[in-house]
Amino acid sequence: MKKFITYWLLAMISSWNYAQEVVDVTLSECDRIIPPQLVNQRIISRTIKQDTLFLSLGFSANCCIEPKPTIVYRNDTLFLKRNYYSDYWCGCDCCFNLNLKITAIKDTGFILVMDQMIVKPSTSKLIKLPDDYQFNEKTVINQSDIHNYKIGLWRYYHKNSNQISREEYYSEEWKKPARVWFKDYDKLGNLVSVGIRTNPYGSLFMIEPENYQELLNNR
Repeated sequence: MKKFITYWLLAMISSWNYAQEVVDVTLSECDRIIPPQLVNQRIISRTIKQDTLFLSLGFSANCCIEPKPTIVYRNDTLFLKRNYYSDYWCGCDCCFNLNLKITAIKDTGFILVMDQMIVKPSTSKLIKLPDDYQFNEKTVINQSDIHNYKIGLWRYYHKNSNQISREEYYSEEWKKPARVWFKDYDKLGNLVSVGIRTNPYGSLFMIEPENYQELLNNR
């Protein structure tokens, strides 16, 4: 019996020594160039050195955050809570990179769940912009599903003209199809307004044409 207890204690101590732990946290300076509403929450990189994970994440948050992240690693899933602490809250949001050093993780094949949302690797700082959607003459337009919800690409035209006045796109990836974006044009074909929705419940984020073009050039 004593031998069993001894072995059990040794096993417990061994598991404590190799428990996953965040041992280093570095937060980048606030990046004000990219609109926080359009930031693609993503894994920038994840590498393993021996049994230590170096994880870099991109996201938007309040300008004055002081993250003190905690983790739980279970069934090949890494659950991460950013746990923001600050003595004050700013009236602005920013884009950040969060770099973490986590012990006792031996591979990068895990699923990351950050604050209850799955986060995937991506090289793009921005969410998908309207110009990232590819259409051609075979694209079906102005279609509805069996529930009469608009789906896919819709186009509208200026009166008595073949010039497009509005393009808008409805996602089928969301539970209820919702308008993901729209682009408005004048009668000369010039872009006059752009709206983008980042989730099915959020409002459209409006972008001036010149700002949208700047996003396209700098993404």
